[in-house]
Amino acid sequence: MGETTRVLVTGANHSNPNRGVQALVYSVIDSLAQADPSIAPVCQAFGEKSVHQAGRELEGWQPPPSPGNRVTLKRRIKDLADRVNGDASRRFAHADAVLDISGGDAFATIYGDISFETQCMHKERAIQMGVPLVLLPQTFGPYDNDAARARARAIVEGATSVATREAHGVAELVEVLGIERSDVQTVPDVAFGLTPREPADAEWDRLKSWAGDGDGPILGLNVSGLLWFGKDGFDRSKFEAYRTTTLATVRWYLGIGGRVLLIPHVGSSAKTAIPEGSDDDACNACFAELEPGEQERVTVPAMRPYDCQEMKAVIGLCDHFAGSRMHSWIGAASQAIPAISLAYSKKAQGVLDAFTEVPLVYDLAAEGEAGLPEKLRWLVDTSDSIRQTLEADVEKAKGRISAYFRALAADLKSAETAGLVGSVR
Repeated sequence: MGETTRVLVTGANHSNPNRGVQALVYSVIDSLAQADPSIAPVCQAFGEKSVHQAGRELEGWQPPPSPGNRVTLKRRIKDLADRVNGDASRRFAHADAVLDISGGDAFATIYGDISFETQCMHKERAIQMGVPLVLLPQTFGPYDNDAARARARAIVEGATSVATREAHGVAELVEVLGIERSDVQTVPDVAFGLTPREPADAEWDRLKSWAGDGDGPILGLNVSGLLWFGKDGFDRSKFEAYRTTTLATVRWYLGIGGRVLLIPHVGSSAKTAIPEGSDDDACNACFAELEPGEQERVTVPAMRPYDCQEMKAVIGLCDHFAGSRMHSWIGAASQAIPAISLAYSKKAQGVLDAFTEVPLVYDLAAEGEAGLPEKLRWLVDTSDSIRQTLEADVEKAKGRISAYFRALAADLKSAETAGLVGSVR
């Protein structure tokens, strides 16, 4: 072994059009670089042999794509397995460790069978090949059947290291999977440490000018295409009122003299087109539902494919924020912007509780539309105290994330020195 430790980062793609998933990869890379520059991450990327970040050129690899929808589920899973057992195995064979982030919350059945299958296969391949598997801070579950729970249990038990990003994640591993590991760590979502970067284009200049004209405070509102349009494999039945709730939120904030910046967080990337039903489509659909007089105080970024760091800079223009995509909310809260997570799954509450004691989650399924104006009024009225609390919480979260990656880097180097890392090759 040389001085460089080569790690394969799996479970999330560097050029993913979901900027929350992208933020996880960016944050992992930055945190590893700060912890130990001799650790060389190899990142999943759409057809790219290399990716650039933080002044470094990093090796990229293209993971097996999910099979198309026109074949049977059994065939789709077989094709996926063939791809994982091919190129992915070769990648794993040259890695000193596999660091898996599971897209934050995709190690679950909530997004359908193919998503769960994809997340499991990479982890299982690492375990089968004897490559140390590190489950980075993430959400575990929910799992809607016994077979999925058994498979997840075997993966968690076979991992070298496990971390949860949720306050009650350790207890949930016991309750949901029957796992009692004394070494499971609780670490805030790694994207709390993501650094914003201002875009360099005319649209950013327009947005800055619009935000700075002083004509009322700004609510950043992420409109989720997942909840607005639905998606195969996702149960939208509990969120039928999402469109009316979103429009009511816009109108409530306009009614107190504010302006609204609609924020897409899942859309296009530098390597992919805007998918049908994306947040971009949802933001535009929401805007189209407004009256002409309302549209004058609302704007939608007409942007090139901003990456997650640039999008965080856009979010930073806001005075208040509300969003259903959890990492859009993290993009605001991590800049100490008073922000409400309009939650559609358990992950939001767990991630928030691991970060702050301020009650910033609004459960869309349980609380519906009626109570949201009162929550927004509370957010606006207590903004100063919320902002002060978040400023302290952000620094604590960044410190915990940094400490986690320093310890992880030390463990990887220690295992390398002992001959444990890379011993299977």
